[in-house]
Formats: sequence, C-alpha cells, structure tokens
Amino acid sequence: MSASNDSADEEFLHRLGASTPHAMTASDGDGEPAEAAAAVPTEPAEPAGADQRVAFSPDSADTGPIVIGRGGGAHRAANQPAPPQRRYRPPDRIEQVSGTNGAPGWAAAAHQRAARPGPQAPVWNASGPAPASHWGVEASRVSELRRDRKIPSSRGWRKWLYKASFHSINVGESADETELRQLIAAIKKPIMGSHSVTVVGGKGGAGKTTLTCAVASVFADIRKKDLVLAADTDPAQAANLPDRVAPDASATFADLLGEHSARRNDLSGYVGQNTESGLDVLAGPGRTGASAALDSATYTQAHQRLEQFYKLLFTDTGVFLDHPVMAGVLERSNALVLVASAVPGGLSGAWTALNWLEHAGYERLLPRMVLVINHIRADRRKGRKETAQLVAAMKDKFGTRIRQDRIFELHFDSHISEDGVLDLTSLAPRTYRELLKIAAGIAGGFGADGRR
Repeated sequence: MSASNDSADEEFLHRLGASTPHAMTASDGDGEPAEAAAAVPTEPAEPAGADQRVAFSPDSADTGPIVIGRGGGAHRAANQPAPPQRRYRPPDRIEQVSGTNGAPGWAAAAHQRAARPGPQAPVWNASGPAPASHWGVEASRVSELRRDRKIPSSRGWRKWLYKASFHSINVGESADETELRQLIAAIKKPIMGSHSVTVVGGKGGAGKTTLTCAVASVFADIRKKDLVLAADTDPAQAANLPDRVAPDASATFADLLGEHSARRNDLSGYVGQNTESGLDVLAGPGRTGASAALDSATYTQAHQRLEQFYKLLFTDTGVFLDHPVMAGVLERSNALVLVASAVPGGLSGAWTALNWLEHAGYERLLPRMVLVINHIRADRRKGRKETAQLVAAMKDKFGTRIRQDRIFELHFDSHISEDGVLDLTSLAPRTYRELLKIAAGIAGGFGADGRR
C-alpha cells in the first residue's frame, strides 16, 4: 500500500515539475525540507503525456495543499494541520543559478529577461513644449489652410478677364493698383479731433504755396466727409494761395474774428471754396495790405475757432520764420512740411530752416516732419544728370536727420507751373501719385503727438 501511494505521489509531483520527496533531505525529525532546496526551484520539465487530453471532473480536482509524507514518504494524517507556509521574500540580489550542463537556469534567465531594457516611453513635460510628432507630420496653421481672397482688379485686362469669365477667373490687382489702394487707405485713416499742418520753406520760390494747395486738395478730395481748410499767413503782398483755390476769397483772419457767432453757415461767408475738390481757403493779410494785422494772438484765436469745424487745417507761411505770427503757427502745429527746391541753393536754404526750427524750441515737430524736394522748373536734357546728382545729395544729407521714408520728390508738372486754379484731374499721373505719397506721409504723422 505504501509503495503504491509513493508511486502516485511521484507521478503527481512529476506532472507539476517538482522534485520527489526522496530527493529532499530532512533537516530535523519533523521532516521539514531543507531551506536551500526550497529556495532554489529547478527548471520545469515538460510533463509526460502533455499532448493527451485529460478529462476534467469535479471529483478529480485537487484544490488543497500538496501534502508531503513524513520521512520515507508516508502521507501526513488528514486531520493533522499543515506546517506554516514560509512567505516568499525576493532577494536583494539574484545570483546566476546554473542549470543543466552549466547553462544558466530558468530563474536566472527570467531575471535577465526582466532586467533587459526595453523601449522607453516618451515623458511628457507639461511645462515644456510638446515633442515633435514621431511621424514627422506637423499641424498646419490656419493661415496656411485658408486661401486669401484676391481683390478684383478695377482696370485693364485684369478687370475684363474677371468680368468675361463671370467672376470665375480672378488674377487680382496689379502692383500699381495695390500701391494706390494702400495710399488712399493711409490718407483716409480715421483721426480724432482737428489736426494742423504747417508748410515752411528755406527760401522764396521753393513752391510752398503750390504744394500747400495741391496736398490740401488731395486730402479734401479723398476725405470727402471731413472739412479741410487752407489758410494763408504769408504777409507778403504777392501771397496768392486764394488764387490757386478760390480767387474770389478775400476775407482774412481779422474778418473771421469779427464774426461773434460760431456756426458753420456763418463761416461760409468768410472762406472761399473749390467746388471740384471741396477745399476751403482763408486769405492772408497780404490780400488787403494789412500786414501788421496778423500776429501770433490773432492767428491763435482764429485757429481756435476754425478747428471747431475743420478736421484738417493747412497753413501756408512766409519766408521769414522769425515773423511774429510764426510763434502762434508753430505752437498750434501737429505736423510740418519742409519744402526744398531742387536747385543748387535749395539745399542750403532748407538746411538753415531745419536748424532754426531745432534751436528755436520746435524739435518736437521734427519726428513728424515731411521733406519734399520740389522740382520748380523743367530739366533740360543736358541738366538732368546734374539735377539727379543734386537730389541724391540732398536725400543723403537730410537723411541724417529725417527718416528716408519721409523724404519725397515732386517732379515738375506743367499744370502746377501755370497760374490759376489748381485742378487735380489736369495733373500728370506721375505727379498725382507723388502727391498721394506725400499726403500719406503726412497722415502717417497723425497721432504721433498722442492723439489719433
């Protein structure tokens, strides 16, 4: 009976891959297995008959602990309590266990497999930038996905192609159209309050009056919703600003101050208006010969009344910057236009005026200053090279004190050189474009004094 039981135990333990009871060495009289044999299991072997299907039945299932017999393999009594199970504690360091023929055992191999480093998972740092995609695909920005809408052309073959294709072919504006649209947008920039622009020159004959009329007419023509006024403060008898805008205008600053009411309809009787451009004009003291009537206080009082109605006020000045009226004119100015004629003496005269403005305490106006190099006469073929060299020298010299993008050139135009009312539609296309650039440069200085 004992032999049959031992045979059954050996077969059962063999299926589990454990050592037979006879291979175990008792450490004491109670038959406890040696600690070394229990601590180091051997590599499991393939159980015999593993490829055979064993029918499962509830009676054959053994869910209890494996009972090891005493001493020579005898079974422990069924009612005898099992010995306490030793709780496994992994060693701090696993030594390599030799297997069959000196090869590493299965325990050491499993430990080596577990210790082998695998692919590291990415570490996401919330405080730093997100890592690049592993697939090399970057998210496109919204601006790259959205197709910019082209503005249809308003002239030339681009316009007719757009219309003939029933708006299906839109090649957009030309570079010239884009520049024109941007210049007009700069001139029409919204502003708050009234702004005063003063035009000065280094010497007589530089073209201050003509430029004042031309630039003010451009503003009045483009900013149709805003009232624009050009005022003449030149005390000379030859002052002719009203002749270029509205020849019938004869009222002066003193006449304006004589009107106690401050309504726009009442002012219309004192200013002349150009019906084409919409520019208003106020004559100077030279119109009536009362040169002594205009001083700084008179100009300041009249200016305070005019700025209640006009969005833009352009003031044409005389030759002498130290005239009594100039203190009031420059004090009320928000922007400055310096005119230099493109002749040998034009550079020195404008440079002297620039120095005077700086030393007289008006350096605040220099960042908002626009320099216009005015061609007051037609260049002969032989003199074009000399004029070009002179203009280049003026740009280089003034560029040390004025930004290059605020230095402009106005070429000679036959209509401007003529007497009479200035008509913007009669100007050469190049001249009109240059006036637009000058006006846009002036408008760029609006708001530089803290106002918009």
